[in-house]
Amino acid sequence: MRALSNSSGGWRRRAVILCLCTFLAGCPGLHDRHAGEPEWRFKGKLGYRTPGGSGSVLIDWRQYPRERFDVVLRAALGVALARVAGAVGGPVTLEQRGARVAFADPDAAATQALGVPVPLGALRHWIRGVPAPWAFTATESGWRQSGWNVQARRQEDGLPARVVMRREDVRFVLAVREWR
Repeated sequence: MRALSNSSGGWRRRAVILCLCTFLAGCPGLHDRHAGEPEWRFKGKLGYRTPGGSGSVLIDWRQYPRERFDVVLRAALGVALARVAGAVGGPVTLEQRGARVAFADPDAAATQALGVPVPLGALRHWIRGVPAPWAFTATESGWRQSGWNVQARRQEDGLPARVVMRREDVRFVLAVREWR
């Protein structure tokens, strides 16, 4: 049997590790503690053109774990127009003009907010420069998915700086100003 001595650092190291493990076991997990922080976020401008007119909004998108999202749409001067929040496959809430309305999917909520068909459910993938995880067809300049032709123009860091989406007579241009 080997005697423990003060000169041997091995037992101290084990004691410190044991204390640290005991301490960490009693703490909330890092994942739980940071559940409110987004996995990624971008800010930009979403312009649209339809036969009935055109317009643009500022967009602040926060994507959270477990496919949760929070999208705030603002007028050019920064006044909040609408907030669409929820989770993919779950209920989605639209907050607009002091009212809160539930929708079954993000596309319906965003379409209600802007008055034009918005592919918000797929946009969380498209904005990162990849098709959504359902059927798509590659094209020379991007891909076609859910009736939309999509082109993502990348920045030097590989994340898109601009995404152009067209479907029939509706066109969206999403210009990203900031990625986090």
